[in-house]
Amino acid sequence: PASAFLDLTVYNKVYMWKVHSPHHFYVQTEKFTSCLENLEKDISKHVAERKLQRPKALRQGLLCLAPFTNDCFYRGQVESISSHGVTVFFPDYGDTAECPQEKVYSAEPWMLLLPFQGIECKLAGVAPPEGEWQPEAADALEDMGFTVTNISKMLCAMVVNHARSSRPGVRCYEIILYDTAEGHDIDLGMELIRKGLALATEISVPDMNLSNTATMVPSPWMTAASASRRSCSSSDSDDFNLVDEDCAEALTRHMDSVYGEMRDAILKQHAAIPNSLDSAAARPPPQPQNNFKGKDWETLEAFAMRPPSLESCCMSLNSTQPNIKWWQDKEHVYMDILITRVKTFDFVVKSHRVRFRTEVNGCIYEVDEGLHANVVANACSAEARPDSVRVTLRKSNPDIEWQDLTNRGYRVRHVRYDLNHLVDSDEEARDKNRNPYPPGYVRSTKVLHYDPVAHEDDILETERRHEHIHAPLEDLYNDLDPHDLFT
Repeated sequence: PASAFLDLTVYNKVYMWKVHSPHHFYVQTEKFTSCLENLEKDISKHVAERKLQRPKALRQGLLCLAPFTNDCFYRGQVESISSHGVTVFFPDYGDTAECPQEKVYSAEPWMLLLPFQGIECKLAGVAPPEGEWQPEAADALEDMGFTVTNISKMLCAMVVNHARSSRPGVRCYEIILYDTAEGHDIDLGMELIRKGLALATEISVPDMNLSNTATMVPSPWMTAASASRRSCSSSDSDDFNLVDEDCAEALTRHMDSVYGEMRDAILKQHAAIPNSLDSAAARPPPQPQNNFKGKDWETLEAFAMRPPSLESCCMSLNSTQPNIKWWQDKEHVYMDILITRVKTFDFVVKSHRVRFRTEVNGCIYEVDEGLHANVVANACSAEARPDSVRVTLRKSNPDIEWQDLTNRGYRVRHVRYDLNHLVDSDEEARDKNRNPYPPGYVRSTKVLHYDPVAHEDDILETERRHEHIHAPLEDLYNDLDPHDLFT
């Protein structure tokens, strides 16, 4: 299954588990601890009921259940097989143990639904003082992560970079660990440095500014051609093992080409949008940087001053897009903007666009839509109603039947056709208002005399007809003489 991960933007509450060295240890996130405990309780019940099954064949990488030193079974993965037993790695904790082959069982699918909770990490900003880590550094870090009663402390972890994992296909994070149990933050890395067990190094923070798209800087895992020439202990590589230099260079060129095409398409799209926001025009233009040398700065300035919209073009970032129902007849298009209790609003109509803005209970609602066809701007109106705002647009060309309200070319969630006004054709709409009587017909105003006897006869006839229809079939067959062949 998948493995747990750390959030890259906030502090993560973690527990420390297995510590091999300050550059190789495992933590668990606090938010999924109860899930893992419940899963292990279910596994213990399954083991107690002797429902485990042996795997058909042991192989490297097999997901299994195996006992640890406390004879409890945990989720594991076979690392190696020898005549003495099986070496099993426990990915929920980062431990490794030697188990007899007869005690390795198959893991059922429901046991693997929860991602492996062990997250491989390394401390950022520290390095071994003598080229390799001494056992004292690992012991000191483990002591700072556990209490005197051997209970894991709640620590805060901040991710600063990705690191090379000791296991293929698994995430590894370069983090800063803090102990906040004493009421003040204690940097565990600085504590190792203070004790003389580690040297201070510069923390490498990757450039995550995606707005600088003019000059695409390839990620560290893309530049595997240069990474392969560095030592295997480099911390600038990611989870991807791209050892083939030709493949890495080809991938880098391809990604640069893809990002370049995406950027050109975005600039072309937003350069074509008219700058209709006064607030956008009032913004000072940004100053060009060295990364944009040799580029058309006017196009980039237009891109910066015309941000993309949320649901409609040129809408404010703090506004809400209301739902719209619309329908049409021969000469008009009607819009119901579904906002209740509207008192005042701004309404502007151009030949090809409608803009609406109001504020209700501190919430700003905006509509800014390009229309499917042109309208007569000075013949359009808007009226506030208890449950909506009715907008009436007069078509410039009554012969055009609008296929949609907007000119987007695709349907959007907030614009729907009102089916209560759906008609098959204009002829059907005219038929509803047509006089059902033939020309020249004059309806009689004479009132017929009420006849109570005739009225009573009509009621009795209706009742007899109803009884005949609903009469049981048994009466029909009982009335027949079984000896009479002609009935």
